[in-house]
Amino acid sequence: EIYTLSLHDALPIWVGGTGNNFSTTGNWTYSSGTGPVASGDSLAFGGAGSTTPNNDETGFSYGGITFSGTTLYTVGGNAFTLASGGSIANSGAVNQTINNNITLTGSGGIINPSVASANCAFTFGGIISGNANLTKSGGSGSTLTLTGVNTFSGVLTFNAGTVVFTTPPSVS
Repeated sequence: EIYTLSLHDALPIWVGGTGNNFSTTGNWTYSSGTGPVASGDSLAFGGAGSTTPNNDETGFSYGGITFSGTTLYTVGGNAFTLASGGSIANSGAVNQTINNNITLTGSGGIINPSVASANCAFTFGGIISGNANLTKSGGSGSTLTLTGVNTFSGVLTFNAGTVVFTTPPSVS
């Protein structure tokens, strides 16, 4: 099963032209409107600007996050919620890192480290929490590494590839 992020008219695309912060309007281009990034947006990182984007927004929910191109990003900063059914996907040919705490809601979230390249990876350094499921999809050579003490209470489903836990998961 393949999950893709639909790029809609208001999708903010990271250009990182004036620093690292998500709240800086000049760090994003918008296909419609002028921003800033709003709760509920889906975000795209495609090979431009700062490679260490910082989510300085608080209490935000993102519909999804997608990476493309060959730029390695390490996203950090404040926690966020991944909207119900939202996906975090990598269609580039490099490994990406997200160090934020992430809350799953509703039907849960999907992580796909390898939309376009079979051997890509994601590393998640924060805590994944919430009362929802998490699905790891992607190619058979793709890897998801979870380094936080994750506390989400849903089911972890592996559709392909490898999941590595560097810290034992919380069991309830």
